[in-house]
Amino acid sequence: MRKIEKQNMRAGFTLVELMIVVAIIGILAAIAIPAFTHYIDESKDAEAVEKLKAISDSAVLYYHTPHLLDEDPFKKAQYVYPTSNGWKYVPQVAMTIGERKPITADDLRQDGWRDLNFDSSGSHVYQYGYSSADPVSLEGVSGNIGSRRFMATAAMPLSPTNSRTWSVVGCPNGSVVSAAMVELAPDAVVGHAQSRLTVCNNAAAPEAGGAAAAGGGGH
Repeated sequence: MRKIEKQNMRAGFTLVELMIVVAIIGILAAIAIPAFTHYIDESKDAEAVEKLKAISDSAVLYYHTPHLLDEDPFKKAQYVYPTSNGWKYVPQVAMTIGERKPITADDLRQDGWRDLNFDSSGSHVYQYGYSSADPVSLEGVSGNIGSRRFMATAAMPLSPTNSRTWSVVGCPNGSVVSAAMVELAPDAVVGHAQSRLTVCNNAAAPEAGGAAAAGGGGH
């Protein structure tokens, strides 16, 4: 009988053993949770980098492609970026913390985005902004035929007062300059992107338009 009681007494864990187990679990959690969070952040950042590169590539392709003008079939617009009337965003609705949203066909009908071959498939944690600067006109053509520079941003809200932001700038010579990620207040994203236009100050631009044979090229 005493032998059985002694076996039953040794069947459980002592308080010290339980504390050791809890300490080990705490150490593993302290290592694993930050690593997992870092992995999630990297996957989100990969979206921003990929999409901004796609925007840049499409804008540069547009820059180098002669576009026949509707008002004058003997003139082409070239060496300009798509023009937008102010900042245009996709998705157009504001992003919320931790939420994914799709980009719709209606989003991509906005000026500027219409001329960018942007892959909108899937849902997104970043909101993408596009704006042009330094509009270009051509004699005999009303309105602007394009712009010398562009800015594009990817912003994801981290809190009501902070957002994770990536940006690229297109220069008058067709080059694109990207920036490292920064964390900014949401209302500071546009100002940050516009301030970066100074990286293009010494970039020489070719002629934006000229004579062309009728029937060549097109939108």
